[in-house]
Amino acid sequence: MSEPVPASESGPARASGALGGAFAGRDDEIAVLRAHAHRAASGLTQMALIEGPAGIGKSALIDAAFTPLTEFPLLIVPLDEHDRPRQGAAAWRVFHWGAEPVAPVTMSVQEQVDAYIEICNSVTEPMIVVMEDIQWLDDTSAEVLWRVLRAIDTYPGLLVATMRPEARLLQSRFRHLAQSSPRAAHVVLDPLTLEETREVVRRGIGHSLTEAAARRVHADTGGSPLHVAAFTRWLEHAPPSERTVDGALCAARDAAEPRLAAFDRAVALAVADLPQPHRAAHEALALAGRPLAPAELERLAGAPIPRDALLARGMVTWTTPGSGYEIARENVARAIRRAMTGERRAALHRALASLASGPDALLHRAHAMEDDPTDDQRDELAAALLAAGREALADGRAAAASALLVAACRAAPTPAGILAATEAARRAGTPSLLLELADPIEALPEGPLRTVLRDRLVLLRGGSVTELRTIAAPGGTTAMPPSVRLLFAEEMAEVGSQLMAAGQLGRGRFAAAFAGIVAGLDALLADPAQIAEAEHELAAPGIRGRAVAARALATLWRDFDGEGAAGAADQAAQLPDVLETLRREAGTEAAQVSIRMLTASRHRSMGRRAEAYEELLDITAPTAAPVNLYAHTMLAMTLFEAGQWDDAWAAIDVTLAHAVERPLSTESLCAAAVAAMILGARGETEAAERHLRRIEASGPRAAEPIVAMAVDYAHAWGALAAGDADRFAIAMERVGDNFMGWWFLGLPTAGLIAHALYEAGRAEMLGDLGLRLEASAIPASPEARDYALAHVRAQHARALGVRAAARDQFRLALAHVDALPPMRPALRRVHGLGLHRAVLALDVAAFACENADDVGADRENVIALVTWAANLFHRCGAEGLHARAMDLAERLRARRSAPPTPAPAEAVDTTALDALTTRERQIALLVGDGLSNREIADELFLSPRTVEFHVANALDKLGLPSRVELRRLLRARRHP
Repeated sequence: MSEPVPASESGPARASGALGGAFAGRDDEIAVLRAHAHRAASGLTQMALIEGPAGIGKSALIDAAFTPLTEFPLLIVPLDEHDRPRQGAAAWRVFHWGAEPVAPVTMSVQEQVDAYIEICNSVTEPMIVVMEDIQWLDDTSAEVLWRVLRAIDTYPGLLVATMRPEARLLQSRFRHLAQSSPRAAHVVLDPLTLEETREVVRRGIGHSLTEAAARRVHADTGGSPLHVAAFTRWLEHAPPSERTVDGALCAARDAAEPRLAAFDRAVALAVADLPQPHRAAHEALALAGRPLAPAELERLAGAPIPRDALLARGMVTWTTPGSGYEIARENVARAIRRAMTGERRAALHRALASLASGPDALLHRAHAMEDDPTDDQRDELAAALLAAGREALADGRAAAASALLVAACRAAPTPAGILAATEAARRAGTPSLLLELADPIEALPEGPLRTVLRDRLVLLRGGSVTELRTIAAPGGTTAMPPSVRLLFAEEMAEVGSQLMAAGQLGRGRFAAAFAGIVAGLDALLADPAQIAEAEHELAAPGIRGRAVAARALATLWRDFDGEGAAGAADQAAQLPDVLETLRREAGTEAAQVSIRMLTASRHRSMGRRAEAYEELLDITAPTAAPVNLYAHTMLAMTLFEAGQWDDAWAAIDVTLAHAVERPLSTESLCAAAVAAMILGARGETEAAERHLRRIEASGPRAAEPIVAMAVDYAHAWGALAAGDADRFAIAMERVGDNFMGWWFLGLPTAGLIAHALYEAGRAEMLGDLGLRLEASAIPASPEARDYALAHVRAQHARALGVRAAARDQFRLALAHVDALPPMRPALRRVHGLGLHRAVLALDVAAFACENADDVGADRENVIALVTWAANLFHRCGAEGLHARAMDLAERLRARRSAPPTPAPAEAVDTTALDALTTRERQIALLVGDGLSNREIADELFLSPRTVEFHVANALDKLGLPSRVELRRLLRARRHP
């Protein structure tokens, strides 16, 4: 006998693939299989039947369940269509450790049964035998295996079979045994649910998908773990310029990928194994694109088909709302379509067209023409598709219009059709559809439309704005047709946003281009006839609002570029007036968001985090559309610097989810950098590096000033969390040397740089930093500027050994940062610069430890300050910084010369309790009664971690350093 094949060797040979997180929702099934394996080891024969359609993950489930069980030899016998004609060969392989018979098996069924029972009785060690895809068993092997299974009961092994849903006698026998025997298990694998699909992808790529994208993925993959895993692998490993949901869906449909090809082949074989009418029905349903009524299906299949027979293989389902049959999963339908010849698909599409009417009939005719290019009615069909598409566009059915107009352009591309298809894709929110028209666009005559659309393709493919032809030589836009002029202006408005983000405006390179756009739009807005022409060509009302919005943005970009940094503040001051103008015009919502985002950015850079937060919170509300990636990224950054890291991650997770639905952009790279910053600051280095690698792989875009600044800032926080002072200082120096660092992060960043320079032993640079700060032209609120100056001066004086000056400057820095309004009025101690204040607290406490003999009465205040910082770091999840702050607090407590004199009860301010929430007040009162966190948790049915969180919040809001002080406060409240 041959030796059993180890699981580690058999797994890859079967190309089951490591699906990683694709086992969301499979934990129960794994537990059942392992339990039966352990029972078999006790000498009681066990059996398990795993049933599910192709691609559902049966082989991967076996790998996940049994590979870790190293004490069990694992034999896997895969079956395929070649086994069915070879009578008895499959059974031979099962009982001869996978070895092929050297000659045809000639023994009778009973002889084989007797021989194999004897083999089983000779086995003394536990093992697992797996037969994959038993629907391909030959009749002799099926009968032999059935008899052996019923005869043995002390064989110390687990016999596992996998199969697809079928109604053959063999499957029915195995299914009945698995369902009825106490020694067996019947494991039915259903497709992943929508939520399981989202979780698989989230684990694989490190962030969520939007609800809409998750539904697309679930529908397109059919919830198949195989296809979901292929989708996830693409998003994780694709080049950044191709890393989109659309690109990943294409990858999950790639028939050249071995595992997906095996799935397609399995489906094709299952369909080919059907009787002819059933096969024709499956093929028709795969092409229909809608449920088919029984009468329609009978006409297409050429014969009536009993419902039970049609549903038996699990590929077809009955849909109640549509009262018809359809293929259960899109990935199965796609595999069926691929297996058909072009001629067969064309014939069925024509037959389906005869059963349909209107746009559905036209689309089936278009598909038939693609499969059979000999059709001589191409021009007539293209004209009909164009007319139907324009009608749908005018009716507001943008998605339906997109399908019709793309089909029209494929049949016979015309400038009018491509223009309408471009508009439909924009209004449907699926601009990537334009990529399907790349060849027709290239075939357009040389002119403005071709130039503008080719530039749109560049952006859709993740190209840089510097690659655009229109921005380099826009020419006279007034000579463009009105519709093309509008498309060009809208494209340039988007380009301006990217140029602004990339730090490319302010150098006068693009002012002329934007001035030409403004002139062209002025001419358009001044002529009602041109407005009407554009509305007709684009089948879209509301052109005036779009033109007003594009003009407002183009004017901004022109002025920002033409006047440079010196005029930026003046231009920013005009933003409220621009916003008010836009609000008076319908159809300008997207431009309004852009203007408000610039306003919020200005608030941030000036240190007015409360105003920035309120603006960003409104822009990024769930009902706000369209989603502005920069606004969400800026909100995440604002929350991060306020010490609200859970909320910051929620905001950046939304950003990443939307970013992956769009082409590569500066915005998406900045979002990835902020994600890395949050993860790195929490010590999740590997997860942070994943995002940073994606940025690095983006090529020249990674060098754009704002992206480089965000990456350096992420490295800085990762280094600070890890206690790497040198790396922190180097990263913060790069942030300080990047002009976008000051404009985006604001002058308070100087406090972090000062901390970095002192910790890294580069104190000689602090004086120069202070001079740069004093001379800076970057706008800032008085409190923010004074805080930054005081923090830098304090560290400089500390380095020079001028203790009195350092102490005074530290006090000033704390006073100025506390003078800033709270970011959330309901939580008075949530500072907009919470992290800056916490880092300042580290510096103050370290200074106090260095000068312990000279701290005096300030000691308790410093302990309270650094304890507050420790609580903030703990809530954020920055355990390294939390430990450092606690260490400083303990060092200061250890140096007390005498216990502090308690404040008299009448001097204690008890009105501060009103700032607590109901839950915080409830827990605070229990702390006052002397209960521990564990006792409070038991009392209120909470977890100790939750109690700890509320206690920390209460101490934070009350400005108390410890539970002891809280109990003293409550005693004063109860016994005045």
